Amino acid sequence: MGDYSLKDKYPLLHNISSQQQEVITNMGWFEGRTWKWGLAWQRELRQQEIHEVEELIKEVSKHHPVPNRADTLTWRGKHEYKAKLLCQLLSMETTVEVESLICSVWMHLAPPKVEFFMWLALLDKLNTKERLCNKGILPANQDLCIFCSAQPENLDHVLLHCPFSWLIWKTIAKEMGKELIAYPSFKEFYETWLATQWKSKRVKKLWISIIFAGAWRIWKARNDSIFNQKKLSVEEICHSIKWQVSAWTETWKEEVPYRVEDIARNFASIPTLLN
Repeated sequence: MGDYSLKDKYPLLHNISSQQQEVITNMGWFEGRTWKWGLAWQRELRQQEIHEVEELIKEVSKHHPVPNRADTLTWRGKHEYKAKLLCQLLSMETTVEVESLICSVWMHLAPPKVEFFMWLALLDKLNTKERLCNKGILPANQDLCIFCSAQPENLDHVLLHCPFSWLIWKTIAKEMGKELIAYPSFKEFYETWLATQWKSKRVKKLWISIIFAGAWRIWKARNDSIFNQKKLSVEEICHSIKWQVSAWTETWKEEVPYRVEDIARNFASIPTLLN
C-alpha cells in the first residue's frame, strides 16, 4: 500500500488472519465485474478488531484485481534495472508457500460462492457446531450432528462421515459407475476425488463439479434443518445435486452437447454421453 504494508499497519488483524500466506486471487471473487474481498479470521472478532476491520476494508476497497487483464511487471528500484540486482533482491525476500490443494477450488466449474465455500471447508473454517462450541458461542451439550444426533458435528463428520452424508456421496458416485471407500478426512476425500481418472475431459469436469455441488447441498440441507426445521431425504438432496451440476455446465467455456434436462435425467449415462 504505497510505502507501507497492511501487515505492519494492522498487526492485530494479521495475527488472527487465516490468510497470512494467501495470494490475492484466493482472497475474493468476482460477481460480474464486481470484486468481492473475502477476509477470513481464525476466531470471532472482538470490538477493537471489528473497528480495525472496518478501516482495513475502507483501504482495500480501493484496490482490486481487474478481470480479463494480465498482470504486468514494473521496476521500482532506485537504480537502473539489471537481472543481477533483481536476483539479489529476490534472494532477500521471504518465501511464500500456498497449499496447491486448497488453491485448486478456483476452477470456475461452480459459482464463486460455492468455490469460496469449498475453500473455507478445506481450511476447516466452516462454523460447525463443534467449532461454535469451542468458541463459546454454543453450549458444550449442543454439538451433536443435526442429521444423525449421534456424533459431534465437526467438518469431517457433517460433510463426509455422517451416515446420512456418506450415503449421498455413495449414491451419486454409484450413478457415475464409481465405488467409494472410507477416508479419514474430507480434505483427503476431496484430493482423491479430484485425482479420479476419466477418459473424457468433460466427464472429469462434471465429476469434479459433483464434489462441489455435493458438499454445498449437504451444508445447505444442514442449515435448513437447523434454522428452518426443514428435513430433506437422501433422494431429494441427490436429485438437487444432479440438477445443480447439470445447470453449471451451461457456464463452461467448453460446450456440452446436451440440454440441462437431458444431463440431469440421464446422470448414470454421463460417462457414455460425454465420452
